[in-house]
Amino acid sequence: MSAPCSTGRASGRAAPSRSSAAAGSDRPSSRARLAGASEIVAVDLSADRLQAALSYGATATVDGGVPDVLAAVHAVVPGGVEFSFEAVGSGRTAELAVALLRPGGTATVVGIAPSGTTVAVPADALFFEEKRVIGSYMGSSRMHADVPEYARLYRRGALLLDEMVGEVVPLAGINDGFDLMGHGKATRVVVDMDA
Repeated sequence: MSAPCSTGRASGRAAPSRSSAAAGSDRPSSRARLAGASEIVAVDLSADRLQAALSYGATATVDGGVPDVLAAVHAVVPGGVEFSFEAVGSGRTAELAVALLRPGGTATVVGIAPSGTTVAVPADALFFEEKRVIGSYMGSSRMHADVPEYARLYRRGALLLDEMVGEVVPLAGINDGFDLMGHGKATRVVVDMDA
């Protein structure tokens, strides 16, 4: 299955030597690093995004276009990962996020898939392997508490926001910004309202 993704061994909020995985490579890698992950494997279709993920905290990368992404990730994190985060908005990447889990692991679906998208999860994975799948809208943020914490992390240099900005465009060039992201030429585009 070809899909973007990232994985790692986590400590901090999770117990030491546990693993975490993320579909998409930048924000999930950054957050896994902040949570104390000791091994984070980014998987993406874009070589540029994989390279960027290394600067955000990924410790290894997997090309999401390889014939067997699951085997490639398991070569880095044998037995699967404890946490996975699907951030692309695709049924296929959500299914991969579940497949990457070790027994008892949790997949969090963050990416917003088009309405009607179906995610097939083998029943065995839920019953016998006790894998969990949860959804998260807007990061399940509590804005009044989380935004000040993000600001503190940014000021300390722990939250790498500047590094995630690939391009800055004026409002008149917003469609160019979408084109850059759509073609994988920028990980994040910021619209400068004053330019």
